[in-house]
Amino acid sequence: MQILGQEFHKLSHMIKTPPAISKLQQLGILLSKRKHLAHHTPPFDGSYCIVTGHMNGILDSTNFFRRLENVVYKLTGAEPNCWKLKPELKEKVLAGEFESISAR
Repeated sequence: MQILGQEFHKLSHMIKTPPAISKLQQLGILLSKRKHLAHHTPPFDGSYCIVTGHMNGILDSTNFFRRLENVVYKLTGAEPNCWKLKPELKEKVLAGEFESISAR
């Protein structure tokens, strides 16, 4: 399943996609190039669902990724790139003051 996810993600980066893939992107079955751009827009702090994007709204608005960043940091010490670009986000997440992606 992970391999398919990476392949679908790769398709959202292609300049020219096969017609069938373009149709699936237009229908919202696969992530469109336009919607995927949010994943690659500074400060890179949301829209992490890279196959269809259907869950981005709820996961971003409930601060799922902020909470996950907190857990991963506490377990491994690894910092997400968005903390490097937006240091105040790190402070808030570690303090338990989860900032919603919609507050960008």
